[in-house]
Amino acid sequence: MQVDIIETWESFVGLKQTWEAVHQQDGQSGYFLSWAWLAEVFKANPNRWRVLAVKPNEDGSDYICFFPQRTKVRWSVSQQQFKTELEAGGKLSWAQYTGFVCLPAWEERAIAAVASAVAKMPWAELSIKNIPRDGRLNLFLAEFATDDYSITDHEDLINSGTVDSLVCPYVPLPKDYESYLQSRVSSNTRQKMRRFWRQFEAADDLRITDTTAETFDRDITILLNLWFKTWSSSRGESSAEDAVEKYIEILDQSHSLGAVNIPILWRGDQPLGALGNIVDRHKRHLYFIVAGRDESVVDPNVGLLLHTHNIQWAINNGIETYDFCHGNEPYKYSFGATDQLIASISITRSSKSGMGQFDPAHIGKAMKKAIKLLDSNYLDDAKNAFRQIQTLLPAK
Repeated sequence: MQVDIIETWESFVGLKQTWEAVHQQDGQSGYFLSWAWLAEVFKANPNRWRVLAVKPNEDGSDYICFFPQRTKVRWSVSQQQFKTELEAGGKLSWAQYTGFVCLPAWEERAIAAVASAVAKMPWAELSIKNIPRDGRLNLFLAEFATDDYSITDHEDLINSGTVDSLVCPYVPLPKDYESYLQSRVSSNTRQKMRRFWRQFEAADDLRITDTTAETFDRDITILLNLWFKTWSSSRGESSAEDAVEKYIEILDQSHSLGAVNIPILWRGDQPLGALGNIVDRHKRHLYFIVAGRDESVVDPNVGLLLHTHNIQWAINNGIETYDFCHGNEPYKYSFGATDQLIASISITRSSKSGMGQFDPAHIGKAMKKAIKLLDSNYLDDAKNAFRQIQTLLPAK
């Protein structure tokens, strides 16, 4: 196995054809590991990423596996030194899932080769969040089951511990909506969905719109204004504003690829609620990302109507998986969801490891941080930072 490091935009562009061919054959890598989405993310974050690309040998054979990474430099105040930290590449944005892109037939050997290559690099901590809890993860982690590393399997509980964000409910969709109602939901839910939908269709003042190129700016504004009004008081305005910025980022990136739909329920000209979806038409997968609703509205049942419409829309557009993404909130199971488990893993390298904890390739990032320490009048930190940088520069 040969593992190459891809870290220039031109080199990443050159991978497009091979990456897309591997991605198409890989049933375990979805939208957030597609070349097109990562290209949007990497283009917006120069010098903050790299890709480990695996080929079977050193000749002209094609690549068979890719592992995108985010690279970071941290100044450790306690240890007075720079440290390199690695994350899954999709975390430069708000990837719902991360992991590997790999031809299934090469999975075992290729992922082991990636792990071996990572182990030979200098870094202090490697974080892989939102990766499927499956055999690929186990293959990767096997390389780090030594005294030189500490592996932590994190929990991710929200809403006062009542919701597990590492559980991702999804609904396999049949070919038609009636089959979905008969096979995926209970009789009580089926009757409820039909009753509310009949009431919606009979109401002269209710309608649902889907996003077009012309309405995207309006639709995302409505969606996130509704979300902010609901959550700003409980989360705090600053935290809610940060979340809105993240939602704007991920939806804007996907809109540029023609992969966003935002259904909005209206009463006349008043928006009652909206859902934000990313739609992967190649893998036939819909990701439900965010919802907003007018909390003052009791009738109609906004959430039920919008998800009913969303599921109908997905089936009519050939979508095979309706993915609720993170969180095992009870309402998701009423729509027939089953669980996918993901993991949030961090690997910490011992300071005694011979591989080191700072990658000299990131000396430029370290220099910028050292200058910030100096500008902020942290003089002792700045002196030690520049001393570490000096040891990495070629001797004259």
